[in-house]
Amino acid sequence: MVERYPECWKEFLETNLNTPVLISLAKDILPNINYYPQYNNIFNVFNMELNNIKLVIIGLDPYPHNAACGYAFAVSKGIKKPASLRIIEKELGHEINPSLEDWIDKGVFLLNAALTVEAGKPGSHLKYWKTFTENLIQEISKKQACAWLLMGKYAQNYEQFVQNKDIHTIFKVPHPAAEVYSGNKAGFLGSGVFKQIKKSIDLEL
Repeated sequence: MVERYPECWKEFLETNLNTPVLISLAKDILPNINYYPQYNNIFNVFNMELNNIKLVIIGLDPYPHNAACGYAFAVSKGIKKPASLRIIEKELGHEINPSLEDWIDKGVFLLNAALTVEAGKPGSHLKYWKTFTENLIQEISKKQACAWLLMGKYAQNYEQFVQNKDIHTIFKVPHPAAEVYSGNKAGFLGSGVFKQIKKSIDLEL
């Protein structure tokens, strides 16, 4: 599978997927459950060249249903926008393509803290991907100056793994889905984070 992705990721993927915890996930767990995204989409985020990354958005884990497509917050074509995307759209103030292809084309690396999830069980695979994600954040931040948007408390725990902080800009906001459970009082709406990103790195989403 590693051969499908740009050369810049091959060494990282070969090293960090060949660990006992992820080998066990791939061989012992995933074959015996329903999970998302589909197998061929798990590593879609690595289709982007590392040196094209301008902004890393870190979410939680994939949607635990068929909307998951391998990119954080994005959904497969033809799927109704989930609550998180609708909240993001509201904060942006304009409609967005739910596949977020426009963002990807602009250099937005849409990373979930876990790359898989058991169907109907949010957060179920976070523990398996924890070290992988820690190492990935270090890999990117050592080699590419970019901005980081950490969505929610879990994603914000990964801030400590951003290396060379003097060449990076880090934004932290509540997870968009938190607005659904707080009656629009979580703090994502009205944060102005997308305006801050545009001003800081000249990237309009």
